[in-house]
Amino acid sequence: MIAFQEKNDGWQIDLTAYGMTFNEFSDYFTKLSQKNYSFPISLELDDDLSEKLGLVDIENVTDYKIRIEGYLIVDNTFYETYMLINEEEGGKVELSFFYGDEILSVFNKYLHQLPFPIIDASDIGLNAFSQLQLSREWPQATHNFPKVYRPQLKESENYNDFLGWVNNRAGNAFKSNSLDNTADGFVARNYNVVCPMPYLLEILRVGFATEGKQLRGEFVEDAAIRKTVIIPQKFFEYYSDPNQRYYWQFSKTSLEHFIDGEIRRIHELTRYPTKNGTYTLEIKLNIPKNVFTYFNMTVTHGTETVLDIIVKNDAVILDRTLEFNVVNDDFSAITVGLQTSDTQRSIEDYNSFKFDYTEGKLNEFPEVYSLADIMPDMLFRTFYNAVKEFYNLDATFVQNAVYLNYLDNSMQKLVYDDHTEYQIKKPTRKLGVNNLFKLTYPDESQILINKNGVTYNEDEYSDSETTVIDFSILPVNVVQNEDVLTGVHPENENELLIGIYDGLQNSEALLLKSYAGRDHSIESIYENHHKHFIRYRANAEVVKEKFTMSVHEPFNLKKGSFKYNKKHLIKTLVKRRIGKNLWQVEAEMESF
Repeated sequence: MIAFQEKNDGWQIDLTAYGMTFNEFSDYFTKLSQKNYSFPISLELDDDLSEKLGLVDIENVTDYKIRIEGYLIVDNTFYETYMLINEEEGGKVELSFFYGDEILSVFNKYLHQLPFPIIDASDIGLNAFSQLQLSREWPQATHNFPKVYRPQLKESENYNDFLGWVNNRAGNAFKSNSLDNTADGFVARNYNVVCPMPYLLEILRVGFATEGKQLRGEFVEDAAIRKTVIIPQKFFEYYSDPNQRYYWQFSKTSLEHFIDGEIRRIHELTRYPTKNGTYTLEIKLNIPKNVFTYFNMTVTHGTETVLDIIVKNDAVILDRTLEFNVVNDDFSAITVGLQTSDTQRSIEDYNSFKFDYTEGKLNEFPEVYSLADIMPDMLFRTFYNAVKEFYNLDATFVQNAVYLNYLDNSMQKLVYDDHTEYQIKKPTRKLGVNNLFKLTYPDESQILINKNGVTYNEDEYSDSETTVIDFSILPVNVVQNEDVLTGVHPENENELLIGIYDGLQNSEALLLKSYAGRDHSIESIYENHHKHFIRYRANAEVVKEKFTMSVHEPFNLKKGSFKYNKKHLIKTLVKRRIGKNLWQVEAEMESF
């Protein structure tokens, strides 16, 4: 049986008789988290199907859903799925299905849209809070404040007095910036910048937590990985009045109104400008579907409605900054209001706001902040793919967890199903294997591997015989500057820069070259994370075949296949249903 089951209402469409074709990809062979998908199918559009798909013929109704979430049921297996309505014409509708692990909605969110909690250090101050952090590691700490050399900032506007160090501390406190009163007026002296450096695992944790999934596996338990931090390009940069800055998250409320026949929960907060100039309101909403049946947010400035959003029975994703220009001492109130369907749960994890006065040149360090403020400008999918490729991870998704293990270890324990009975006489083979793999860092350092191991000669290989793996992660270079040995920002900035932080070293928060004998050199990354898999692939031949098989026979991309007296890893499968109990299969595999 093949069927689609809608996620919320549970209605089904039986697809068994439509000869569906499914395309599936192994993530062992690519850094990309690819979606498995079906070729489009065409169905007669009767009244029952029209109602299920929301394609009812009502005059002046034009807003139809083209994406419906649910489950693809293939025999006894359920897949998280979304169905796309491609087109409707002549009494027929064309549908496609995308399924598997890679359809998680978090993959399409930017890192700064993730619900990183607001960190409030105002009770003890940023200096004391950061000092406590320096002796902690993940998961007790979500981020840390190691000292990094970044002299390039001195060339930036407002940083003529910069001393060259990010997170520069004098004793137990950050070196502060000052506003000097000179004959020419007040001059901002920005000697220092502060940058929280999130742990790599924390970004993954927060991302997958939005899907209700915990992080598990040997990668997560690896002590060296727990000490790996992301070194952002961004840093705290608040040219503003700290007395005007205010962070908040709406949580629970007892205030309710009875509107349109139902209870609505009311949240409201008002701020008053006190100076002429520009104020900003940063709004971050990340509310999953099914939290509210009704959601309304308004932002007003005095009597003017600046923003008014109404959403029913759907997710609410918003990342927007509003500006308010205050002139002529008009200090009218700026009010944010939420009106939601009734709920007893806290909504704190789904929203955050920051109100700020943005004029000035002195960079003052905040005591309330969020890691979202310094995240790289990239999708969670891009970040996950970069980490997965760099450490050569084997990812397995289950209902409430993501297991991240090292593929170099997994493949040595791989189970190979016996598919001897599905051998064909003449499969297509790519013979005369002569493969070269080239691993490269963004700074152009590289390592070459052939079937014999590391090599230093690539002249013998054509482009078609060479597979280039371009890592987008760049480990920070650890060298000595001004008698301090720690990480140094590269002259050509890289979006994903990583380093090793293992607590205070002689009372200073410094990045290390290595931990437990493991460093981030490209040679070490190959040796520790890629060696076995790449050596296997450098010796592999490609086999392509087409055959029929029972729907009850296991053919799992996470397992190997034994046939033709060899072990194979499956790269791609194209499966077409040709009967109630039969698949026609086209497979591409690599054998060794």
